[in-house]
Order: sequence, then structure tokens, then C-alpha cells
Amino acid sequence: MMAMNPIAENELFKKNMGEVLGQVVWLERIIEEFIAEYFVVSNDYKRFLFHDAVLIDMGFEKKVNLFKQICEREKYDSDEVRQTIAAIKHIQKVRNAVAHWQPMTMMDGRAELWKRTALWGKTDAIKLDEEGMKEFNRNGSIAAGGVFKLRTKFSTIYQNPDMFK
Repeated sequence: MMAMNPIAENELFKKNMGEVLGQVVWLERIIEEFIAEYFVVSNDYKRFLFHDAVLIDMGFEKKVNLFKQICEREKYDSDEVRQTIAAIKHIQKVRNAVAHWQPMTMMDGRAELWKRTALWGKTDAIKLDEEGMKEFNRNGSIAAGGVFKLRTKFSTIYQNPDMFK
């Protein structure tokens, strides 16, 4: 792969940071919908109230743990749940790096996120280059697809599509 000029690489890096944040917001929303529909079957004011009064103030980690508990309680396929959770954790790790780590541009123009510690090693840097974003997007697809697939197991929308006609 040919090296990109530093200005173009820095712009791509910023674009990728925005893409990470946007995808995480979307993933968090579908996890919230999974939880809300599990606890409030009707698709009316009650579910929206539950979302706004309870879920919106809940941290992402808590939502993921609740999602996992629901899947375990309902005895959903453990491999499918494990795969979905692993993908969510990858997404969460990258999101946390984008939100809390230091963006750095190297002398050769490469851009990375560095963990803000006095002592760090190779594992304390994340690249949002083409390869890093492919991995992020692959995990995003696994996470979102897993949540949607598991949601269909109890969803009133999927079980009774004529409900809202």
C-alpha cells in the first residue's frame, strides 16, 4: 500500500473517528430497543417512557450487561450471544479510545490513538487506518446483526407483523 500524504491521512483519521462515534451511537440505540421491547411488549407510550426514563441515563456497559443477562435468562444460543458480546466489546474498546485517548500524528504521517499514560507499549496504541476500520466495521456488523437476530426471538413486531397495520 502506498503511503498517504500526512494531511490526507490526518483528514481520513478524523473522518474515521467520527464514523466510530456514529456507529457506536447507532449500536447503543439498537441495544436499548432490544432491552425496551423485552421489558415493555407494547409498542406505545409505555415503551418510549421506559426508554427515556430508564435506559437513556444508563451507561453503555450496564446496557451490554443487561442485554447479556436477558440472553442468558432466555437461554439463547450461548455461542451466538458470546460472539455478539465479543463484537460489542471490540466496538466499545475502539469507542473508548476515540473518546479518551490522545490522537497523535507520527513523523512519517501515520495517525494513531495513544493511551494517555506515562508508560505505554504497542498494545496502548490504536490505528484507525483502512485495516483498523475494516476490523471495526466487521465487528460492528457482527454486533448489530447479533442483536437484531436475538431480538427476533421475542419481538412482537416480528412475531405479529400485522400488529401495526
